Amino acid sequence: MRVPAFRSAWLLALGACATPTVDAELPFHVAVAPVAIAQIDGDANSMARIALTFESAAVSEQIVEALDGSFLRVSALSPLPDSKGVDASQRAWIEEARRSGADLILDATLSYEPVARTGLNDWFWSNLALFAFGGPFSWFVEDRSYYFQSRLQGEVHDLTVASREGAFSAASRVVRIDEQIDELTLNFLDRADWIGPFALSIVVPAGFISSESADVPGELRHWATKELGDALSRALRDRGSDLTRGSFVKFYPQGVEVRQDADERALVGEFVLEIGDVSELGELRYRIDDGSYAIVEWGEPVDEQRQGRAGGRRRYPFRIPVGESAGEFVQLEVEQLDSDLTKRTFTYPLRSGTEWRQ
Repeated sequence: MRVPAFRSAWLLALGACATPTVDAELPFHVAVAPVAIAQIDGDANSMARIALTFESAAVSEQIVEALDGSFLRVSALSPLPDSKGVDASQRAWIEEARRSGADLILDATLSYEPVARTGLNDWFWSNLALFAFGGPFSWFVEDRSYYFQSRLQGEVHDLTVASREGAFSAASRVVRIDEQIDELTLNFLDRADWIGPFALSIVVPAGFISSESADVPGELRHWATKELGDALSRALRDRGSDLTRGSFVKFYPQGVEVRQDADERALVGEFVLEIGDVSELGELRYRIDDGSYAIVEWGEPVDEQRQGRAGGRRRYPFRIPVGESAGEFVQLEVEQLDSDLTKRTFTYPLRSGTEWRQ
């Protein structure tokens, strides 16, 4: 299966930032709300005859799998009945995500055309000569295209702000991503659903066979969701800088890693504050796995001035002893001293040699 016509758009809640250097998963635990499913109108004049359906549970599971390689932790939130309503559902998911120790929430919708049309593509004609060597040689050629629109729109919300707002809102939104697929291709092995088509392919080129078999809708559903999920994961990973530099805070992490010294194993790094409306950070708290929070003192802040520009940066170093018996993850909560005492959380692995650099 391949995606010959794939387009992607990043709609960001922030201005453009420099692309980060990422040595490991992004330092967040993201909770995925059940993906909403919506149908969109197709071409009423098309000859489409392949009916398609998508289900929230299956789509949500594939999205969680796709994000697993980009974020340190990914978890699925529980589905709720439609009768609960949007506002009540969001409040329930925010509370569930908070209990799970998440930093971010992904709220996504997959919309799709409920029918697809199909036709032979250039791969069929350019590989037709393979049929002369016997049917099996052409089974692997993705010789038939399927045309329908499927679109995944996702918003990532900061959990601390969403908790304060009691809903997913413009204030809590960190990044918005929009991915779309218009065409997928399948080969004969994807389409054939019983032994008869295999026998027929000995005398008839495979591209003409099983174009609308019973297996086709499931294959299209699976591959469309996988490609959209993978594209979403790549887009979020590429925008790691936007995820760490939320518009509602003026600080971001830098150089966080587990370091083994001669006498101590510790999580070290710093948070960089862009001095402007906010000129000071408040408390730094941490917890290991699902334990209780503890306060740790900052190291000595270091100020940096910018030539020819107002403001500057203040670097807040920290060192958290974690010992040898520590758990798997550590969650940091950082507070800035603004009128709302705005906080953000980040999650890091407690394994030596892993660093996420801004």
